[in-house]
Amino acid sequence: MKSARSRDSVSWRAYRWVRHFVAPSLRELLRTGKVMQTLWDSARLQRKQRDYYRRAGERAIELARLGKLQDIHLERILLKIDRSERILKRQDLLLRSYQQRGDIKEVLRIDRQQNKDQLEPV
Repeated sequence: MKSARSRDSVSWRAYRWVRHFVAPSLRELLRTGKVMQTLWDSARLQRKQRDYYRRAGERAIELARLGKLQDIHLERILLKIDRSERILKRQDLLLRSYQQRGDIKEVLRIDRQQNKDQLEPV
């Protein structure tokens, strides 16, 4: 056991002072590191999960378009995807027309001719 004299030495007091101020900060640093590692792992797993969902969706769309998968909800989603693709294509044509300072009415007329069967009511 250490004597009272050795505990009162300058080096022992300096050790206690350093331990008093440094040890809590080291514990906080370690805890922060563990939290950051957990957050990083969670983010990686979420990215993988999104990729799995995306790939499953792509496969379901592929099977639905081939006629191997029949589901009314999936068909509705596919119709919405097709509609949004047509709208995006049309907007792209309009943007090109604006950029080239072309005739917008002509672009819209061509677009209507291409999508005549899809724009008419069923």
